[in-house]
Amino acid sequence: MCRLIIFLSCLLSCIGCRETSVDNTLASKNIPANAEVVRQLLGLWLTENNEKMNIPIDKDSIFFPERFTAYYYTTKEDSIFIQYDDILYRARVRINGDTLFMNAEDGIIRFIRVDED
Repeated sequence: MCRLIIFLSCLLSCIGCRETSVDNTLASKNIPANAEVVRQLLGLWLTENNEKMNIPIDKDSIFFPERFTAYYYTTKEDSIFIQYDDILYRARVRINGDTLFMNAEDGIIRFIRVDED
């Protein structure tokens, strides 16, 4: 879990260095959501690293249990935009079976879908 927090912190720091505009928010960008991508994202995802963590994705937010915080997101075509405090994270999304790939400038993050029985 520590490694994931460090990774996310580094990710946010890297993005923050180039994304400093106050207007860089989901609301100001008015990005229309891609309904099909959102439908595929819905559910519970497990991080694929040593510190396994369940990440629930709702129709408009992603909850990070280690921070006890939900962050809003939207999609456009094959991309996801996640609003972290004052930083906008961008990644290409690809879902292959039960695996979610988020491909950003700093690398690929992989998640496995969890059955919610």
